[in-house]
Amino acid sequence: MFVAVDLGYGYTKAVSSKARTVFPSAIAPYSENVIDAGLEIGYVVELRPAGSMIKKQYFIGEMALKRGRAVQMTLAREKFAQEASLLLTLAGAYLAGAEGQVDLAYGLPLAYYKTQRAEAQKALQGFAAYIKIDGGPEKYIAFNGVYIFPQGVGALFSLDSLPKEGLVGLIDVGYYTCDYLLVGLRPNGVEPLPAFMSSIEVGVSTALKEFAEKFQRVTGRPLSLTEANNLWGRDTITFAGKKMDIGGMVEEARQETGRTIADSIMAAWSEKIDFLDLILLAGGGSLEFLNILQRQFGRHVEIMPDPQYANALGFYKMASRQVTAAKANS
Repeated sequence: MFVAVDLGYGYTKAVSSKARTVFPSAIAPYSENVIDAGLEIGYVVELRPAGSMIKKQYFIGEMALKRGRAVQMTLAREKFAQEASLLLTLAGAYLAGAEGQVDLAYGLPLAYYKTQRAEAQKALQGFAAYIKIDGGPEKYIAFNGVYIFPQGVGALFSLDSLPKEGLVGLIDVGYYTCDYLLVGLRPNGVEPLPAFMSSIEVGVSTALKEFAEKFQRVTGRPLSLTEANNLWGRDTITFAGKKMDIGGMVEEARQETGRTIADSIMAAWSEKIDFLDLILLAGGGSLEFLNILQRQFGRHVEIMPDPQYANALGFYKMASRQVTAAKANS
C-alpha cells in the first residue's frame, strides 16, 4: 500500500487510501505517572525495531507537549536521519492505516531537496519496526519503495485543477521553514520557474520565539519553545499569582513574522511580482498569517483547500502516478 507522510517541523501529516492523521511533531519519554491523565490529547507509542526483542515507549503529539518532560521536536535540517523523525514517520504511517510492506512518499523543504534527497531516501528505504499505539494491535511496517518530493510542489499538485493560463505563486508556510515557488501555467502544461523557488527559515516557530523574547523582557522569565507554543493564542494567563495580558505580545509577534515572510518572498519574486495572477497559500502556518500576507501582497491571495494536508495529499498523488507509469512501461 501507499502512504504519504509530510513530516513538518511543527506537525506530522499522513495520508493513505484508508485514513489521514495529523499530530504535533513532538516526542517525550514515556512516564507511567501520567498514563491516565487523558490519552485523548495524544498518543502512547510502543516501538520494537525489527530483529530486536527490546521495546521502547514514548509519548508523541499533544501528549508529549502537554504531559511530557524533555520534549524533543524535529528542528534539525537533516531531520529525516534522526531517530525521533523515523519514529514520527512510522507513527504517522500506522495511524493512516499502514501495515506490512509500505511504499512511502515523503517531502523535503525546497532549499534542501537537491542536496538531501539521496540521503533521505537512504535513511528511510528499508526502515522497519513493530509498532503499537494506544494499546492497539502491534503492526509490522517496513518502508519498501521511498519517493522523495519537494515541499510546496506537493501542495501545488494536490489541487484537482489549476487555471489554464497565468503566473501562479505558491507560499507554503510551515513551523520552521517557508517554501515558495512560481509556475507558469500553459494550456499544454505547467512550467516551473526554478530561479524563483526556494525556502526561508521563517515560520510559526519564528513568531513563537519573538513572543518568548517579549515575554522575557516583561517578566524576566524565559520560555522554552514548547512553553511558548502552549501559551500561543491565549489572551490572558496567570503568572506569579496574577492575571497577565499576553494577547498584545502574541499579536505583535504574529504581525512581525508575517511581514518578514512577505518581505522575504517579495524580494525573491521581485522581477515577477507585478505579473502574478494568483498566490496560493498552503501549510498549517498559512492560517496564522493569512490576513497579513493578503495585506502585504495587495493582490489576489487564496488559501488552498486542506492547507495543512496539501503537501501530503500532493505527495500521495505524485507517487501513485510514478508507480502507475512505471508499471505501464515495464
